[in-house]
Amino acid sequence: MLNISISIYPSLNVAKSNYAKKAERVCLQMNEFEGVEKIFGRNAQLVVLGYLIRNRGTTTYLSGIAEETGLSHSSVARVIEPLLEMNIVKEGKVGKQIRTFTLNVDNEITKLLIQFYDELNKVLSV
Repeated sequence: MLNISISIYPSLNVAKSNYAKKAERVCLQMNEFEGVEKIFGRNAQLVVLGYLIRNRGTTTYLSGIAEETGLSHSSVARVIEPLLEMNIVKEGKVGKQIRTFTLNVDNEITKLLIQFYDELNKVLSV
């Protein structure tokens, strides 16, 4: 019956395709971060941190992080606060309400985290 619906409504096929692409992207990102998770376990803060490290140099927002990681918006909002407090992540504003975030690559802790992440992935990918 689903095949009939898809053929009658081609837009559903596009939506399915976009969803599949997003799921594939999230799976690839999670596989890349798997080494860190093997050691420390999977939690929302590590997922967000891993996403920001992989996308260092780019600015994003809560909804963007949530969409790319598969976490809820509220989970991202909750776990990003400690990263802001430690100055690992920098916050900006667009307008009055939109918060933007970028990895603070000038922070010494962040530099160590990036180095650790990169080196661990090299060792585990061999």
